[in-house]
Amino acid sequence: MKIRVAAQAVTVVLFALVMGVFWGTWFSLSRTMDRLSGETFVAVGHQMIQNLGVPMAILLPLSLVSALVTLVLLWRDRSTVAFWWLAAGFALMVVALVATLAVEVPIDNQIQDWTAATLPGDWRSIQSRWELWHTIRTFLSIGAVIAATISAVVGPRPSRPPAMKEPGPPSGRPRVLMGASSHSRTGAGAGVWRSTANWSRPTLPNGRSNQPGAGRGRVTVAPGPRLTVPWSKVNPIDTYRGPYQRRRYEPAVA
Repeated sequence: MKIRVAAQAVTVVLFALVMGVFWGTWFSLSRTMDRLSGETFVAVGHQMIQNLGVPMAILLPLSLVSALVTLVLLWRDRSTVAFWWLAAGFALMVVALVATLAVEVPIDNQIQDWTAATLPGDWRSIQSRWELWHTIRTFLSIGAVIAATISAVVGPRPSRPPAMKEPGPPSGRPRVLMGASSHSRTGAGAGVWRSTANWSRPTLPNGRSNQPGAGRGRVTVAPGPRLTVPWSKVNPIDTYRGPYQRRRYEPAVA
């Protein structure tokens, strides 16, 4: 459980870092990059490639590996809803990676070789193509972060195991109780049952302990008479007859 939660948290953080890089460059620069002169565009492009090339080559694959590990853990825990949300985020981030490798990286490699004096004649169209696919991968990464966050939120929470309940008879049928092998309702009678074998056994009138195995011999508790009472909460009443303990029952008084 703890490993799965930690893996989900790491995946969300890594996805958010990738999205932050894409969003920051799109929001602050690439939307208006077509207004830059050729010389400024080359200078800015070289600086961005130098600053982001190596970190993103590590961060983006690492985020996908983390998501893949988390998917395996979610599948093992049978967290179906969380699994499919993270699978959607993983698919979106994979598409962003494909767009980066298939379109953006080749264009970046071209820009690295450009100078203000050697700009090709169609550099504006190349720039527009880079901006289009950068916008696409930016919003793909945003969708991936949203899906990964939802996956972490809807994950299963630890809960108490359901209380063990004894199935009751059909309505209107009496309940037959017999001696120490019977059951009775406890507490507010909310469906919780306890065996009378665990009830305390007081000391007998002759001073001997009534606990099984106490003293020199094992004291046997005689079974009580077979009683048929309505289907209701019953209370035990301890009485003594000779050297043995006998239990009988009566309906509980509301």
